[in-house]
Amino acid sequence: MKFTTITAGFASAAIAAAGAFAAFSAPIATADNQTTTSQLGSQATLTNGDIVQGWTLTGLKVSTDTIPYQPHGTLWEATATDEALQGNVTPIVSNLNARAQNGDTYRALFGVATAQGVNPSTLSQGEKTTGKVYFLSA
Repeated sequence: MKFTTITAGFASAAIAAAGAFAAFSAPIATADNQTTTSQLGSQATLTNGDIVQGWTLTGLKVSTDTIPYQPHGTLWEATATDEALQGNVTPIVSNLNARAQNGDTYRALFGVATAQGVNPSTLSQGEKTTGKVYFLSA
């Protein structure tokens, strides 16, 4: 099994508003070694054999949420939606990353469970899950 990075570039308005981040990525187990690129707010389609899911990331901003973790740096949030387009899919929240314009990568705080977070449970075809994903920057 190979791992691929899915990357989506942010629109220029989001870059101006968010400042530090320029992309998000999620390593995905896949049969080929291909990278898909999408704009913020557009769905990035991930295919693994007969399984197809679509990730959409919107609303990247500095977070004012209280989470069960003491951040050391700036806490960022984005709204992420994963949709099971074909077959049953499992959202891969633990490997979601944000990438700064300078190339620095920030992993999602996947180990910090929140009621607002993306539900990592398996989705049946046609189902969606939407929630927040958090990142830290220095």
